Amino acid sequence: MKRVLLVCGVAMLLVCGCKKAQEPEAQPAPDPKAPAAAQQGEAAQKTVDAKDQPAQTGMLELGRDFFNETCTLADRGPGIDYVLNEDLYISCALTIEPGVEIASKAQGVEIVIQDGGSLKAIGTAEKPIIIGAGGDAPMGRIMFNESANKGATQTFSYVTFKNMGGNKDEALTIHEGVSIAMDHVTLDGSQTNGIWTRGIIKKFENNPIKNCKGVPLTIEKLASLSQLGADNVYSDNGNNVIALKYDYDNDFGSGLTFSKQSIPWFISDDILFSNSDKSMSYTIPAGSQFKLAGGVRIEFANRAKVAMNGTAEAPIVFEAADPESPWANLKLYNNASLKAAYVTIKNADGRGWGGAVTVADTCTAEFDHLTIDGVNSDDDGNGLNVEHGGRVTKLENSTISHCKHYPVKMNAIDSVTFGAGNAFADNGENMIYVEDPRLAHDTVKELTIGAQPVPYYIASGLGIGQAEDRNMDVTIAAGAKFVMGRDVVLDFEDEVALNIAGTPEAPVVMTSEDDMTWNGLRVGTMRQSALHNLTIDKVGNDFALGIRHDEKKQAVTLDRVSLSSEGACIQAETKADVAYAPQADENVKAVTFAKCGKETEFGDEG
Repeated sequence: MKRVLLVCGVAMLLVCGCKKAQEPEAQPAPDPKAPAAAQQGEAAQKTVDAKDQPAQTGMLELGRDFFNETCTLADRGPGIDYVLNEDLYISCALTIEPGVEIASKAQGVEIVIQDGGSLKAIGTAEKPIIIGAGGDAPMGRIMFNESANKGATQTFSYVTFKNMGGNKDEALTIHEGVSIAMDHVTLDGSQTNGIWTRGIIKKFENNPIKNCKGVPLTIEKLASLSQLGADNVYSDNGNNVIALKYDYDNDFGSGLTFSKQSIPWFISDDILFSNSDKSMSYTIPAGSQFKLAGGVRIEFANRAKVAMNGTAEAPIVFEAADPESPWANLKLYNNASLKAAYVTIKNADGRGWGGAVTVADTCTAEFDHLTIDGVNSDDDGNGLNVEHGGRVTKLENSTISHCKHYPVKMNAIDSVTFGAGNAFADNGENMIYVEDPRLAHDTVKELTIGAQPVPYYIASGLGIGQAEDRNMDVTIAAGAKFVMGRDVVLDFEDEVALNIAGTPEAPVVMTSEDDMTWNGLRVGTMRQSALHNLTIDKVGNDFALGIRHDEKKQAVTLDRVSLSSEGACIQAETKADVAYAPQADENVKAVTFAKCGKETEFGDEG
């Protein structure tokens, strides 16, 4: 590191071959975020061209200078090379050479790249460029206005920014349309935030950002996320997150990949990942962490294809930045699709969308090792919510707990395909809520309703297999349990072949809530159905099991079926509609009638 020379009276050095314009009258500093065109006339013009300077040492004091041609700041020897006493405006292709040190003499002065200007600061490991250190007061920032040269990439390599952000919002400001590349850039100390960009990041790697009093990096151009490279280090910052802001453009080319960074992403406003004209792909890598402000929503829409690729060692986590202020939820709609593995959702409230995760509008999703922990809304406090034709084709090895209401709420009986390994615990209503047992998808030919650790709650009673000539096969797996709402009739219509595959160790149970009764199970005889190890109870004045007589007269086989009803246990047109399966153990009856008002009703045959 070069020795800093203390100079009491800094004289302006003569520069060979450089012409100096007349100094302007003193003017107030312009608004740094005002358009560059409004600032252009406020500065006198002076060219500092290092190639025309003789080799010499000492500091060169730069005032309100306006570079108006190709310009270079060269290394002037040991110590500080250039001192800023006022804001500096650049409209040329400025090059800062290795070893240059630039310090600030006045609080908050800044360098502004405007009007077609560009900046290339390329140091080396042995001769880094240092900006901001060693001055009398914290420097403000370097700002790239929207009028900067869009065709040039603003490049920083082996540059150290130190003691920046004085009286400014951040140390580096990159406005709309400006491209920037940064590698081996150290930002050490900002009185406010580190880097703010709505420009285009072309390269960002091996950059330490530390000791900022605010946020080290803020990105408002979400397409830049794919270009954040590896080995960036963020440490000792006041809020050690990468802030993402809503991007109104939403055009990410063919898609967007969140890069792997060592600190969480912070989302303060709703973000919609969508482009109505394209089928966009979005990828979130293992280990990504998201901190969300209160009430924030994340939406994927318009045929978006989303992959969340967490692992057991590096899960993807979405959680509230403040546990006392829950974020809202994650939603898919309008034909979006999602494949998610090892994803954790914490401290959401489902506000306005029915659950912490909502799959709607013909969207599809797969979940393996999904964890939802804590959904707090009084109205929408469910875990996974599937509605309006949405479909979850796989939910397995997933844990949903501490929801205000249901761990899973779904629109139809075929909305979710449940696999093994799921756990639902400590939820306000620890059941799988099925709003309507009718099928939501006309193409379904085979449906298996698997056993889960909690019962299915059937809220309304309607038929399954209502489409003509469906010839649908429905299997209810061993151990499946159903709790019926008041007066529900569960009707498997004529074209359905129903196989209830209970076992003596894991029977299928259909019952009702404690203070309610339901109106029983109905099965047609158009196709062969078989009910094995089934218990039906808490049925009201209607029948526990109704068998609809159809022209094909396929008998419904009953094997170890237990029925309980205030009305009839079985209602059928004829005795031939019912077949009792033979038992190896003659002491075990095929059908058990318990507390039935009437044991059987067989229509006209009595």
